[in-house]
Order: sequence, then C-alpha cells, then structure tokens
Amino acid sequence: MSASLLLLASCSSDESASNTAVTDDGRIPIILGSSIEDGATRSGISIQNNKFKQGAIIDVQIDPTDIYATTHYDLIQYQVSNASGGLTPVKKVYPYYPVEGGNVDIYAVYPVGKLDVESFTVKTEQLNDANYKDSDLMFAKVSNQSPTQNAVTLPFRHLLSKIIVRLTEGDNGENIENSKVNLLNVATKINLTGRGILGTVDESSRTTIKMSNDGSVASAAIIVPQEVPSGVFIEVKLANNDIVNYKMPQNMIFESGKKYTYNIKVVEETLMVNYDIEPWIETDDFEQNIKL
Repeated sequence: MSASLLLLASCSSDESASNTAVTDDGRIPIILGSSIEDGATRSGISIQNNKFKQGAIIDVQIDPTDIYATTHYDLIQYQVSNASGGLTPVKKVYPYYPVEGGNVDIYAVYPVGKLDVESFTVKTEQLNDANYKDSDLMFAKVSNQSPTQNAVTLPFRHLLSKIIVRLTEGDNGENIENSKVNLLNVATKINLTGRGILGTVDESSRTTIKMSNDGSVASAAIIVPQEVPSGVFIEVKLANNDIVNYKMPQNMIFESGKKYTYNIKVVEETLMVNYDIEPWIETDDFEQNIKL
C-alpha cells in the first residue's frame, strides 16, 4: 500500500507511469532519446559536440497538439542514461500519449531552467567543463508526434557560437605551453523571443571571456551570436607573462550554430593568424591569413 501511494504522489496526472509498458487500456508511454547535430569531434575541445555526456540533465515540455485536449503535462527533467543518448526521467516517471488520442509537440532545452526564459547569458569564466557546458545553449523540437512505441529522438542543435584557439610555436621555439587565452569585448547576453528563437544581443554585456584549455595548446569558449567590432579580439598570455594580441581588421559576425577555429602561430612578439569557419553539422572551410 505505501509503495502504491508513493507512486501516485510522484505523478502529475493520470497520464504518467513509472514504467515503459503499454497499459491494459492501450495507452502508450512517451519514450525519448537525444542526439546533437554536429560533425566530427576533436581531442581536447570536443565537449558535447555530437553527444551529451552521460548523466547530463535536460528539460522537456510536452504539449498536446489538440487545443481541446484534456491531457496536460508538467515540465519533466530527463537524464542522459547511456552513451547512445537514451533519456530517462529523473523521477523515473514516464509520461503517456494523450488518453483521448492525438499527437504531441515535444520541446527540450539544455541546460535546465532555460526553456521559457527571456534571455541567456554565457559564463565569463569557461575555464572548467561545468561552466563551458552551462554556456552551451541547445534546443530541440519534435512537432506533431503521433503515438509510437519506438523511442522519439530529440535532435538538439547548438544555438550559440563556438570559438576555438589553437596555438603553435614559431620557428624560434617560442614557449606556448601553459598559455592563457581570453576573448575581449564580446557580448555575453542575448535576448530570446521564444522557445529556441534568438533575439537581439545585450550590448551592455560586453566583457572578457576566459577560455577553457585542454592542458596543452587548444582553448575553447562559447559566445552568443553577435557582431564583434574591429580591434583587439584574442589575448594570449604566455607562460613568461608576455601578452600578445590579435586585432581584427574589421567587424566580425559570429553566427548561430557555427564554430570558428583560430590557428595562431606565436612568432617572437607577434602573431600569425588564420581561421576556419565551420558549421557544426558539416564542414565548409573559409580561411584568411593575417600577419600583425
């Protein structure tokens, strides 16, 4: 009796259950999985490129497509339960497709607590994995999903922009180990006009972002899509405390869902820079060589 009461208390409505079996009256549980649209990963900078880390938590909101449906769902938190992106409700309570029949729309967002917010802000210190991942706003939507006993995959996409900086030493053997890399004069806050819909950048949020480092010569950071004005953009502090900068000769637009890789060679007190722009789904390189 006590176990039954606990189960009932954990359900927000009669459309939930603690297992994935079809009920005697034919109701079908909503089983979910996840994927991240992306290309190949690279060592040291591949956090959540094409799959979530096992144990990651996401928010899921399910809505009946029939505006007259009597079935309603609370927001449910799911946990990534395996390397294939399988999802399990944190409270072990699965929702069911509407009891009266009909399809559903499924929305999902990472990190948690960001489904219906009015703005999103990336971390200014992305030196560790936790802050980096908390800055990686991702969204998924499945529309008009009909009842099925198969798992429904939520296709997450990166909404923001990714910056990668790779350092190499010059011909004189400049020491680049243990260098620290910062992004200067970048906006950290963007407004949201709907679920998964980006709005305008908050220009007053421009500041410095400290990039993560993989322990050698590659650094990464997430920024909101924006236009960064010309001037000093990348600051490299070498192990001997010397500071060298990369100045963009003109304004640069960073787009949603793209990653920008800056390959920087440290030559005495200058930098030689080229960069690639790659969609996170498939590669389309663009390169420009600049010597300061």
